[in-house]
Amino acid sequence: MKALLKKNEQRQLDLIDILYARTQAISISEVANKLGYSERTIALDIRALQEKFPFLNLKVNNQSITMAIEPHYNISYVYQYMFQCNTGVQLLERLFLYKQTHLKDLLTLLELSQATVYRLIEQVNEQITHNYEVKIDTNPFQLKGDEDKIRGLFSQLYSDIYTPLEWPFINIDEAAIADLIIIVTDAIHYPLDYIGINYMKFLVAVNLVRLRQGHDVEIESEKAAYIYKTLQSTPFKSDQTKQTMKRLGVPLNQHTVNQLFHVFINSDYIFPNSKIINFSKDIDKRIESFNHFNYIVETLKKEFDLTFDNPGPLILNLHNAAILNHLDIDSGNILLDSKTKFIEDLSRRFPDFISRASQLFQEYCMKMGSKWDRFLNDRLIHHLFIQWETLYTQLVKNKRIIEVIIVCNYEPNHAFFLKEYFELHFGKKVRFNIYNDSQISITQLKKVSEPIILSTFHIPFIEGKYIININFFPSEDDLEKVYNVLKKMRAMSKTIE
Repeated sequence: MKALLKKNEQRQLDLIDILYARTQAISISEVANKLGYSERTIALDIRALQEKFPFLNLKVNNQSITMAIEPHYNISYVYQYMFQCNTGVQLLERLFLYKQTHLKDLLTLLELSQATVYRLIEQVNEQITHNYEVKIDTNPFQLKGDEDKIRGLFSQLYSDIYTPLEWPFINIDEAAIADLIIIVTDAIHYPLDYIGINYMKFLVAVNLVRLRQGHDVEIESEKAAYIYKTLQSTPFKSDQTKQTMKRLGVPLNQHTVNQLFHVFINSDYIFPNSKIINFSKDIDKRIESFNHFNYIVETLKKEFDLTFDNPGPLILNLHNAAILNHLDIDSGNILLDSKTKFIEDLSRRFPDFISRASQLFQEYCMKMGSKWDRFLNDRLIHHLFIQWETLYTQLVKNKRIIEVIIVCNYEPNHAFFLKEYFELHFGKKVRFNIYNDSQISITQLKKVSEPIILSTFHIPFIEGKYIININFFPSEDDLEKVYNVLKKMRAMSKTIE
């Protein structure tokens, strides 16, 4: 989707990526060579970025560039800003949110000529058709493709370009969506923290938009009636759900519940709840998948001298991640391709482990008759590191602790991975906590007892708090941010130094 941006915007993001990966200054000539442009063009890009994003603190000295991002920002914010302002994304949002769109609506919204609008549609189609098998039709203007994939595309898109503190669905009650998710996940014994609820809010909101417009996902699973019947099992739960549905403008019936929560009704998707596991259509295939993932974990334990006391949840999530290939909305695949950067960094740190794990995952796909590709591999590697407790620590043979509160908007277990990562770098005398309330807002963040908030998304200034914004996989620059903030705190200065 990065190709939706103008060439100069793509180049500027590439420039930021180069600077983010370095801790030392880099010459303009070297950047120009890396990107394939003239030094003059790169110099103009630097000026443009300095004006648009002063928090990047881009400095030029003796024809060399450095970047020192302010603590409560990260490069994700730059990507999100550029994409929210992008005409291709605005086009997609318009077609998604409105059942009927006319050419004059697009000309007014995008402030483009008719010919430019049609060229833009071709450009957008090239991206979404290749990655999602979805396209924009022009007679009439509408989205075409498998409904499941349309929903997957927009669930991913919205989760990528908006933070947990933003809500782009003007006509949908955010609180009602959150309440409904809590009711449903509680009823099926699938508890979520605020990270999981945030992902589900985007997904359910996308489903609600499509449901209101009369678009249905085909439901084939034997589990189709399970969630609805569970909600109806007690008068209190039924009434609670009915009132929440009313706030969302839809009736409480099996069809509505299935459409809003179809991701849970996939015939191969498995809940941690044993009552639901039995609904799987192809039990033999599921058992084969489980057994092979168990073999993978045991092989990695043996070959790399690792320990793992409770691999069951990890195996369950590996299975579900393989099944929900196109509905994985946890790490910014559309904009930042963050998992790829994350895996590349892990590959540099632990090349033998990543290579062996990738080989085992490829063997799994061959055995199960499913397609293996880099994106699926990255997803499975990601699950290994965030759900295998102390895996990172065991691989580097060290474990430490840090004291801040981490607020993370990626896959729920990613906060625990970040905890493990920072523990390694800041010693035993600094304690560390993870934000795990079911809801998040500026008001709630003001109330946390910790003076330091370590966040993977942009949080505005909060009086009395140090806000440190880090990237999906922390860099040395992020570590420097944390160190400098901790050093400023009088109570912690001796501990840190």
